[in-house]
Amino acid sequence: MVRNAKPSTTAPDAEGVLRAAFLREAWIASRLRSPFVGEVLEIPAARQTGLYAVMPYYDGETLETRLMRAPPLSLITGLDYAIKLAKGVAALHRAGVIHRDIKPDNVIVETIRDHQLPGLKLIDLGVARLPHMEDLPAQHAPGTPSYMAPELFAGAAGDERSDQFALGVTIYRMFARAYPYGEIEPFTRPRLKKPKPLSACRPDLPAWLDQAVARAAAANPEDRFQDVFEFIFELEHGAMRAAPATPPRQPLYERNPLLFWKVACALLATALIASFAWHAISRAPQRAGPVITTPR
Repeated sequence: MVRNAKPSTTAPDAEGVLRAAFLREAWIASRLRSPFVGEVLEIPAARQTGLYAVMPYYDGETLETRLMRAPPLSLITGLDYAIKLAKGVAALHRAGVIHRDIKPDNVIVETIRDHQLPGLKLIDLGVARLPHMEDLPAQHAPGTPSYMAPELFAGAAGDERSDQFALGVTIYRMFARAYPYGEIEPFTRPRLKKPKPLSACRPDLPAWLDQAVARAAAANPEDRFQDVFEFIFELEHGAMRAAPATPPRQPLYERNPLLFWKVACALLATALIASFAWHAISRAPQRAGPVITTPR
């Protein structure tokens, strides 16, 4: 699949920004291999006749497209997507790459084949922050407002924890089809208030998942997980560490119908025997006692 450069701005340096974006993707492609990150195929310099990138064709749809369609994602499917996406982000961080624009539009969910869970690819690495490479100019700062960590609005360049915030918001929206802090309009500097719990939108989801996503998307960077690897561990093992739910005790009739009827018959027989015995005693003739006469 060939992706051409389409400037989103008419600024004089737009072409330079686009060229830098394509160089970033080429650099990442040459150093990173992950089943959860979209590839960018390297092209020999002699064959590169323009500013474009070549990617493998992934048969599927963006996560954003999937979220627009009913039904909502189940716990099993959503957790599978969340873990795969988090592993893709972790692979970038291990290579020293900060994505800076994690959102459902930049995630491809591949078509289900052979009744297996679908693959997932994190794409669009053109605005990623790379080690030892000049960053984008301030006026071209990357990110989508509703997924941006508060420190990015204050001018921070972005790091592993700001990526983690975007990942947490993406997973929240994946389950709730809403944003924890509400949708944020472009060109604003929001003051994030207390987020809406995931359980308020999806009461069917477990409490441990609500807590894990809330921690990843915490407004204060210090309240988030130490890194994405810790978040992955929580997603994979949170159910095991959570207090097991006590299932409601079923009545004897549902647990063991045969035993129920045996006990019922025994009680009924006992009641009948007791009833017959009581009636027999109550109907028995009373024996007259001795007659005592006294002399006059």
